[in-house]
Amino acid sequence: MKIRISPIMKVEQNGNSFYIGKMKLGDLRKCATIFTRERSYDEKDYDALKKVSEIIENKNLIEKESKFGTQRRESMPRLKEIGEYIEKKGGFFPNNLIVSIDPIRNSSDLEEEYSQGEESLVTIKETYIEFDTHETQIKIIDGQHRFSGFRYIDDPKLLERLNSNFEFILTIFINIPYSDQADLFATINSTQKPVNKSILTDLKALSLKYKKLHVCNAITKWFNEKKDLSIKLWTHQINMLGIGEGIISQGMFVETISRLLTNDKDTHAGVLYNYYNKKQYDLIYGILKELFSAFERRFNLEWGNKNYLLCKTAGFIAIIKLFEYFYIDFISTRSKGTFESFVMDKIEIFKKNKIYDKEFFTKKNFGSSLSDSNKMKKLILSSIYSEEEILTLNRKIKEAKFKIEKNEN
Repeated sequence: MKIRISPIMKVEQNGNSFYIGKMKLGDLRKCATIFTRERSYDEKDYDALKKVSEIIENKNLIEKESKFGTQRRESMPRLKEIGEYIEKKGGFFPNNLIVSIDPIRNSSDLEEEYSQGEESLVTIKETYIEFDTHETQIKIIDGQHRFSGFRYIDDPKLLERLNSNFEFILTIFINIPYSDQADLFATINSTQKPVNKSILTDLKALSLKYKKLHVCNAITKWFNEKKDLSIKLWTHQINMLGIGEGIISQGMFVETISRLLTNDKDTHAGVLYNYYNKKQYDLIYGILKELFSAFERRFNLEWGNKNYLLCKTAGFIAIIKLFEYFYIDFISTRSKGTFESFVMDKIEIFKKNKIYDKEFFTKKNFGSSLSDSNKMKKLILSSIYSEEEILTLNRKIKEAKFKIEKNEN
């Protein structure tokens, strides 16, 4: 089958020639391959590999393993994330795929695999490039996840439509040696520096598509910038855009509190979703301020101190997880007084427990992982409530989530 890429533009850089063009997703899927780096397998691995191969074949995965491959193994979570971005958020990719149009070869010898004379299999005119898919293939040098993410679109009608009208920008090389392909891939991926998560969070918050993120980002900025003579809370303690001498990153702060504003039953919380849904953002800020104020007043030594984990990622996530229990307990018992005083009373119970000492929130007891946050939460929770009370609170939390989902439907 003949494939034509049109229009094209020839580019010359330091004696190297390549082309810029565009290609519809459907055409690219017919002829594109991804060569991943080959690994050595023990004999015991072959049965498992056979099963994996069957799965790959059934999913129409156009991927080949070769000792001359340049690409990394595809990351399944990344592919699913891209698929969701395309399907649910109308995603697009203004950046290019880097490809090489190569002859289809069967040889396993590197020198036989490459021959400049095979360029004649590709017709290059001023306005187009044409090749036959029976003789040639497009090898993706860089951009595998953007291309392969389309396999994880669940809506077949949407995928059919995208095959016809979704275009990729291509940087096209013609039959360049494997060594040059590998060097190009390595250079691109070794010189790129990952964008700081806090910067990505701040940029996303500017988009109308991320309303919840926008709200959480605004709340985070309020906490970082607002000053209170009696307490410091988070003033200048959050590294905005990932820069500063703070104790926690903007990205982590936003991501963690955003769980409180969701109506997704599979996520951590959702107990503040009703306020978010009613646009009562000042109430959300006020409730969280009382929470943090209670922790600062009761843990005056540990709060904002880099020698302790309380305000770092592990401790912050634990605080937000504890908040869910404290808040549900507060509203269900209709306690008198403020939420802040209620939390302070609960913390005082914990501090009187023999489990607490001045080294509790240190690296002596916890690391920085999510499992450490969960461990911290459980230790504090079990010192305040009995097992029966925790079970009751868990039930009330689920009931609260159910009411949110019911109201939404």
